[in-house]
Amino acid sequence: MKKKSVGFLSAIFIILAVTFVTSGCASAPAGNQIEKIALTVNPGEDESIVIIQRKKTGAGSMIPMRIWIDDADAASGIKNGNQIQLIVPNGEHKIQAGSSPVDKGNVINFTADGEAILFFAEPKMGLLAARFDLNQVGKRKL
Repeated sequence: MKKKSVGFLSAIFIILAVTFVTSGCASAPAGNQIEKIALTVNPGEDESIVIIQRKKTGAGSMIPMRIWIDDADAASGIKNGNQIQLIVPNGEHKIQAGSSPVDKGNVINFTADGEAILFFAEPKMGLLAARFDLNQVGKRKL
């Protein structure tokens, strides 16, 4: 009897472990994926497009993400697995992704020069809210 319960618990543990390990693997972008993204905004001359993809995951999925560009609130309410596209003037900028103005996340500096720039945001659960790791993963000329 004891042997069966240990086997059952081992099977449950293996199923949970496999589910946990594979749950976040499918949506990580590659730098070359930017070539496949359809642009939904039309920048003018001397402007670029910033694309932010939010990873679809269970951790932090209920917490909407906000984006700040050059300390200005650029977008809010970005839900799990969604993407947004923003127009920025060419030049030096900084971008942040977070869940509130108190926690804007890490600062990424980037240069826009008539291109589409892809960022990938992944939520990480903190004690009271989700934090977002933001990384630049690709560029393409417009």
